[in-house]
Amino acid sequence: MSVTKSLEGKSILRVWTPMALTWLMMSLEGLLIAAIVARLPDATVNLAAYGVAFAFALIWEAPVIMMLSASTALCRDRDAFTDLRRFTWVLNLLLTVLLAGWVLSPAYQPIAEGLMNLTPEVAELSRWAVLVFLPWPAAIGVRRFLQGVMIRHGQTRRLAYGTVIRLAVMGLASWTMAQFPIPGALIGAGALSLAVVVEALVTRLMAREAIASVLATPRTSDRLSTVQILHFYVPLLVSSVIALAIHPLVNLLLGHSREALASLATYPVVGALSFVFRSVGLSYQEVAIAFMDGTKRRYRELWRFAVWLGVGASAAHGLIGLTPLGGVWFASVGALTPPLVVISIPAYQLLTLMPLLSVFLAFFRALLVWSHRTRAITWAGAIETVAVLGILGLLISPVNMIGVIAASWAVMVARLVDLVALWAWCRGVVRKLT
Repeated sequence: MSVTKSLEGKSILRVWTPMALTWLMMSLEGLLIAAIVARLPDATVNLAAYGVAFAFALIWEAPVIMMLSASTALCRDRDAFTDLRRFTWVLNLLLTVLLAGWVLSPAYQPIAEGLMNLTPEVAELSRWAVLVFLPWPAAIGVRRFLQGVMIRHGQTRRLAYGTVIRLAVMGLASWTMAQFPIPGALIGAGALSLAVVVEALVTRLMAREAIASVLATPRTSDRLSTVQILHFYVPLLVSSVIALAIHPLVNLLLGHSREALASLATYPVVGALSFVFRSVGLSYQEVAIAFMDGTKRRYRELWRFAVWLGVGASAAHGLIGLTPLGGVWFASVGALTPPLVVISIPAYQLLTLMPLLSVFLAFFRALLVWSHRTRAITWAGAIETVAVLGILGLLISPVNMIGVIAASWAVMVARLVDLVALWAWCRGVVRKLT
């Protein structure tokens, strides 16, 4: 049964909780990988190389990241499912071919060493790590398409099962590879790649009932032509590319910042811990899409849930960052050296309100996706990217702030700008609610 047929506060919580657990577990993998790499030889170099490679992997993942929202919103019947599935496979193949061509071409080294100012050692190690990430985009594209169908049919609990398997595979793979003389950056990339491939296969098995249900549903509207899919999805694709492009662009500027290598090494660690609390916002987007029905009553109930969710997530974030727990975490769990801990703590503290902003951002994006006004999301994302780069460039030079701290300032302020822009575009949608 579609989740859109019922709604009360408990219904939102029931559907959201498995989604939140799924995102929470996914956020833990970044912490685990960083902790493993930090305990291996040449930790600083490998953390930097892994951070760069993961940022590039996110860029290539970006075009399929919104397939979850698209599948949740569009897979209403048999024809819509098959049309969007075909589009997903073509996109996955194209991304895999382009990623392989880029990382194996002479174009990689000038970007890494020239543009990003990486040392030759970090640049070459990151190239190999990106190559290990080759299966990443397609596996995530398939998984998110299938998960959207499952969300639409109220099967969010199964998403959590898939993530548990993913974490288990990642942990086992990283532990096994760590027994051999393999660079930490390659261990991190290899463990993540294998984990997402296994999760995609498991998700296909768990989605059988939802797929059978949607295939048994006769056409409820006109078929989705390629042009219609592109009209709906391209703005989402562009917005996700813009959003995830922030990570390699920040890395690019960090390479030119004060304490560059230390900033490149700590940025993924700080980001991974903050993402644990921001993940609850990301988990709310598809839930809100599935529940929206065009009424003000439902809008208010979803908004009220978002407020409580965001406040709670930011409070939990602050409990670590604004107390001695932060130092304990980065030193003991993160296994960072004392100089890296010193710059990690203030960088993390600056991100305390990010979970709250992320929940609000997810809510407004859900409203725009539901109303098929996806271009507004693209424009807001573009504004955020420009703000990040402008602020970060200013703080790195001429202010000469430590790179990772400047990055936290830039990301926080830019996210607020993005939120204001989305709120402005959503006002028109809210006025039309009945």
